[in-house]
Amino acid sequence: MTIQQCGYPVAVSQQLTIIIDQELKAYDDDTWLGFIIVFQDPTYSADSGGGFHPVEIHIDAQQRIKTVKDYAYVGQGTSAELAKELDFDFFYQQFQQKGKLYPIENASEAFTLWQQHFCTGYSQQVYDVTIQGL
Repeated sequence: MTIQQCGYPVAVSQQLTIIIDQELKAYDDDTWLGFIIVFQDPTYSADSGGGFHPVEIHIDAQQRIKTVKDYAYVGQGTSAELAKELDFDFFYQQFQQKGKLYPIENASEAFTLWQQHFCTGYSQQVYDVTIQGL
């Protein structure tokens, strides 16, 4: 499986597609309808405030990125919860940040910055990765 890099409403870096391809190598099976790849930094917590946010990337059956979701803790102490902070939805062409919806074209700069941060964390091997076939 090779993830498509072109044809998205915002620029997807080659580095991001290489990361996704690497993680999906073990799941290269034509019977799947897609995948959800979950990247979690075990050091990220509501208490410490450090680490990299959890990320979910949904890949569809056509080897395209469908959504990228970044989660962060909201609240404090024992009432802190993981909530979706950023949602880049390429399928519906929407960008959601902290509950507000925007056209995805408005997220070009935000997605570029997000990719740089995510790829840095990945290169530092901070993430535990799980993959779920759909």
